[in-house]
Amino acid sequence: MVGFVLTVVAPARGKTGELIQTLNAQGMTALVVEHDMAFIRQIAQRVTVLHFGKVFAEGSIGEVIADPRVAEIYLGKTNEY
Repeated sequence: MVGFVLTVVAPARGKTGELIQTLNAQGMTALVVEHDMAFIRQIAQRVTVLHFGKVFAEGSIGEVIADPRVAEIYLGKTNEY
């Protein structure tokens, strides 16, 4: 298989999540730039959080959301996700 990366910035809802999941199941990677954590939770296996252009946190969506630094900077003081 020829490798490529699908890059999606602020994806439209609806079929976009299904498309990303289908491509991922076929071994393809999608780079998604999105702040909607509910959407990311549906599609992501691994999350990388950037802060001022540098990697700030990495891991599963659960690990990243549980990181108090991420919660404070990006999600507010409480973790509602």
